[in-house]
Amino acid sequence: MTRKYIPFALLFSALFVFASCLKDEDEQITYYEDTAITSFRVGTLKQRIDTVTAAGKDTSYTTTVDCSGYKFYIDHTNRQIYNADSLPYGINAAKVVCTIASKNSGSIVYKSLTSDSLALYRSADSINFEQPREFRAYSNSGANFRAYTVKVNVHRQKGHLFVWSPVTTDARLGALEAMQAVAAGGSLYVFGLRGGTTHVYKRATTAGAGWQETATSVALDANAYKSAIVRGNTLYTYSGGKVLRSADGTSWTAVAQPSLRQLTGATQDRLYALSADNRIMSSADGTSWQADAMEGSAAQLPTGNVRLLALPLSTNDGSQLVLTGTTATDARVWGKIQEADGSQPWTYYATGTENKLALPNLANLQTAVYGGRLLAIGGNGMGHTTAEAFAQFYESNDGGITWKKGSIALPPSFASSATSFAMTVDADQFLWLVCGQSGQVWRGRLNRLGWQNPQKVFTE
Repeated sequence: MTRKYIPFALLFSALFVFASCLKDEDEQITYYEDTAITSFRVGTLKQRIDTVTAAGKDTSYTTTVDCSGYKFYIDHTNRQIYNADSLPYGINAAKVVCTIASKNSGSIVYKSLTSDSLALYRSADSINFEQPREFRAYSNSGANFRAYTVKVNVHRQKGHLFVWSPVTTDARLGALEAMQAVAAGGSLYVFGLRGGTTHVYKRATTAGAGWQETATSVALDANAYKSAIVRGNTLYTYSGGKVLRSADGTSWTAVAQPSLRQLTGATQDRLYALSADNRIMSSADGTSWQADAMEGSAAQLPTGNVRLLALPLSTNDGSQLVLTGTTATDARVWGKIQEADGSQPWTYYATGTENKLALPNLANLQTAVYGGRLLAIGGNGMGHTTAEAFAQFYESNDGGITWKKGSIALPPSFASSATSFAMTVDADQFLWLVCGQSGQVWRGRLNRLGWQNPQKVFTE
């Protein structure tokens, strides 16, 4: 009985399908005229890795890297698509497989590098992004399109390399008996001792600039160079029993007359100093000074080459403060976290046989914050330190507790007095070395610290 009904069922099904087809022909197809590229990402790409063989010869090999985590930003206003965080050095930008989506599933094409011809984008395509490419997203009807310039950024430098450049040698700097260097407002300043007074030399931090000696409005005494510090873009020093302030290194104004030994450094919020009676002092305005709380004997404070360093905290707006300096026997390091109320005391980081990696006690010890860590270099070892002058840079990644051999090396032709030289860092993350005796000036930077951060937020 079941077989008898099969032909009728098949006939009914055919009639139903035929009716459905007629209905579909009556429906309207909607075409969307608005269009845009809505997402862009890359996948696994090839990378060339440079290395050195066991015999010391340069070589390279090719590997693959998952680059899907690099975000591409779409600027619809300026019709640009790019990755703000560049792909790693060595990525082959000539063969990039990318995934692109468009609004309303419109067609996507890209323009040839050598002509005006257009090719239909396919997700399996390997596209050359060694230079910016034009991509177009077409509307469903094909009548309208929106063109974008797509740039796949790849690092052209090895981020971990530090590159030095020589700056014009100046005999006047070479003649200084002692010095301190600071950077402020796009200028580099060297405060140096000569003939019993402090002289100030200035130049722009840009390459090719020359040095000029500034005619200071007040005479700076023999110890003023030790107190040369910067807060924001304002210079400060301590001379003749007065705290002095200047915007250009030439015109100086007396702020207060506290009883200090020297200024040591500053943060955006406060100035710091050592008092004449050997206490750590701080001030919000340079006029009113107060003694900071200290956990440790004041006898453990440094007596020479004193410098205050400020490391920004990643967790809040405060800073990790580190006070470094030397004595006749050992280097001294103190630290604290700068908080809004300033209540946390300073702590002495004890040195002794238990800390084999303590800050070395070097003549004319120079310290700075560079690349998120502390950096130090100096002349011959003093007291319990037997290091040779300029033997190496020292780095600290734990706020000054331990110091290890740094990754930065001095320039091959570096030459300086072991007792008269200075180190500082400018706003563009260039590290400066100013050399007594030879008059050499060097400027260098870790490649990754010079990389720019393109715009990441857009509003239409």
